[in-house]
Amino acid sequence: LTDLAGAVLIDVLSVPIGMMSPGGPTQWLFERGTTLPAAKTISIAPQKPGAECVVGIWEGTDLTASDRQTLGRIRVPLELTGSGAAVSIEVRLSEDLELSALVRHGGASRPLVVERG
Repeated sequence: LTDLAGAVLIDVLSVPIGMMSPGGPTQWLFERGTTLPAAKTISIAPQKPGAECVVGIWEGTDLTASDRQTLGRIRVPLELTGSGAAVSIEVRLSEDLELSALVRHGGASRPLVVERG
């Protein structure tokens, strides 16, 4: 390629990113080949009222592989899960592969801390 005029470069995810939540299934959050930046909203229901809800985020090529790498954890504050009602979490992945999250509950949203590693 010698003429790159008009060429557009896009970042895509080379390894899929998955998640697991207490009592919930292990599932894909962002598939391999997802265009970055990306966002996905997930609904999380605590196992029991008053229980802490922690969502694990990892990367790997298989949902059941033991060699997947943990990217971080998202802790949903107890005051949001205390009733046992489901909460919506928007997980975002930037072009620089930085994870961030927002929780939506009762018509309001607020950022959540993503604990690394």
